[in-house]
Amino acid sequence: IIADNDDSKNTFRNIKTLLKDKRIHYIKTSNLSMVENWEFARNAATGEYLTVLEDKQMFYPHALNTISNALCHFENIEILGWLPDRFSSHSPVLRRSKFANSSYEIIDPKTIIFDSINNSFTDSIKLPRLINSVVSSKLINRVIKKSNINQFFHTISPDFTACFLT
Repeated sequence: IIADNDDSKNTFRNIKTLLKDKRIHYIKTSNLSMVENWEFARNAATGEYLTVLEDKQMFYPHALNTISNALCHFENIEILGWLPDRFSSHSPVLRRSKFANSSYEIIDPKTIIFDSINNSFTDSIKLPRLINSVVSSKLINRVIKKSNINQFFHTISPDFTACFLT
């Protein structure tokens, strides 16, 4: 699901060729907050897993295949996170994650949260924030069921909030 909340036509122009793939669904939204747009896309999604790709992010060409293969490698995985490469905020330069060539590791979620809090979020890159992870729809639905507001994303830093909720 691509929920395009951009007022310009840039998103559509940039992804037009992707729309030939029947698995990709483009929906133009407008005047929604970031959280409302993410929630709209989540409600429209029908897949087993959810990830968020923000406007200043990108996937490498084979990222979805790599993610799918990793999910198939483990049974009943609810969260799969990765250490992202980033664009510099000052120039269009891609900065590789310092862990880009490391192998995978299974980390207890409590350990990630404990380490991040104790290190003042200096290592928060390991937190599965939905902009660097996929989360199972089943887990998201369990979280929503326990909440009083019947939504997953929250207005205060929705990526970090999603991390702590899951």
